Amino acid sequence: MVCERASVALLTNAALAREGLALAVSCQSLEARGLSRDPARFTSSHDPADLARTMSYRQQLRESGTLAYEQLHTYAGWQDQAVKLLSLDRQYVKDLARDHVWRYDHSPARELERQQSMQRTLGLAMGDRQPTVQRTPEHSQGQDLVQQARDLAARLERLAEGPQAGAALKVRSQDWEIARQHDRGIGF
Repeated sequence: MVCERASVALLTNAALAREGLALAVSCQSLEARGLSRDPARFTSSHDPADLARTMSYRQQLRESGTLAYEQLHTYAGWQDQAVKLLSLDRQYVKDLARDHVWRYDHSPARELERQQSMQRTLGLAMGDRQPTVQRTPEHSQGQDLVQQARDLAARLERLAEGPQAGAALKVRSQDWEIARQHDRGIGF
């Protein structure tokens, strides 16, 4: 159940961000977020006294500033999550959520969806901002994925040629790999 709630929160928060609203929702309980207050719960939809009690409690939360603090806390959590995403594009976020919810389903239909979302994600990572054309199942998608992976590796190789962290020390990842191959280690 947690993964479905997290996916719905991701879809909702991305939609709010695309609309330019500084709002966010969380799938976690108040306790899990480190907030120590009782939730405002309705116990009966037919009891006017219960409705009045809950609405009064919510009003107290608004007036005391507790609600504003919680909203800022939730929005900050969303911002931490959002910086890890490639894009807030609707299709990309939908792919993430669907792949997360259905990660244990290995049916042919889900495998096809995963391949298509991987193609879109690779295209997005390589700078292709246009939606990926939907391909038919007969099309050799495995070959497309391999080619896209090769293209991505080539782009990353070109990026590695430029200045990088550790450049002042003339340290490159390839140098570390060579050193690791020759290192016999010291036993303790």
